[in-house]
Amino acid sequence: MYEEITQIIERYRATDNTDYAVVLNGEWGCGKTYYVEHILRDAIEASGGHILYASMHGARDYDQVATQLMLSNLAFGLKCKVDDLRDEYWLDKVMRVIKDSGATRSKVLALTVDHWLKKAKSNSYKVDKDATLVVIDDIERAINDEIRRQILGTLYEEYIRRGYHVLLIGDETKIDNNSQYYECKEKYVRRTINVNAWQSDLIFDFAKSRCRRLDWLYKAIEDQFKAFVRRKNIANLRVVAMIIDAVIDIVGGMEDAFSKNYAKFIFSATAPLVHAMSCGTIRADDVEDYAGLTELQNVMYFYSDKDKRSDLDSKTLQACGFFDEYCRDE
Repeated sequence: MYEEITQIIERYRATDNTDYAVVLNGEWGCGKTYYVEHILRDAIEASGGHILYASMHGARDYDQVATQLMLSNLAFGLKCKVDDLRDEYWLDKVMRVIKDSGATRSKVLALTVDHWLKKAKSNSYKVDKDATLVVIDDIERAINDEIRRQILGTLYEEYIRRGYHVLLIGDETKIDNNSQYYECKEKYVRRTINVNAWQSDLIFDFAKSRCRRLDWLYKAIEDQFKAFVRRKNIANLRVVAMIIDAVIDIVGGMEDAFSKNYAKFIFSATAPLVHAMSCGTIRADDVEDYAGLTELQNVMYFYSDKDKRSDLDSKTLQACGFFDEYCRDE
């Protein structure tokens, strides 16, 4: 499926003098952003192009989107990631871009990204129209409908009308039928690509990438994780992220301190809980924090007899009860 989507987008990029955008539409968590970051980006960069990425999430005006695009372009020019621009190592290179600002290095360190980036605007790297795909994510998550209309209108004037290739990403089921978005779409969009389903292999690749700094952890829980996803029929990357992040929060980076069996134990205790919470069958307030689950190991060893649980605090009792109900068969 994603090969077909990539082919459609590549044909769009190969078309000269376009004056329209393409929409990638799919429900929350279906893998749209992951696809862009890990599949489409690789394909575009392999052909000598690059992506400028911005999100409408919480955007109050076009300037916030424009700043993200500029930061993305600056990161491309410096051959680093956007997040790297917040690190001291890359500020040395950034300083070469911020000319005539009068700012010392120590002062730049203290400034926000938006502030020093605006100072760098006149000297930022030029956008190569033919090689660039402008990606605007989370179109359903602008602060309100009027702001979304204004942002789309300015995007049309600044990019779409001038022949840039623009990919809009979002979940149209979250946009009201009476929204001004659909008027904009009639004017600016020629094609909508609907993402309805995707392969389980992409879920597993996503989970592995989520554990990229803890390879040992993913290897320890991989079989359990795959079996759990198939058994629960999980097809939502956001839920997968919640499960993996919860396990990481508990186990952390202490490989020496935790055996593989302990990592498997934490996964077996955490995964059903997080999945139940994501489905709304258990409230987040029912468990104060994931760290309490680390007590489960002691509970199972020393309090396997329910008669011995009278001295446990209510939080641990709750976790223990949850384990009895949900986790013994995991």
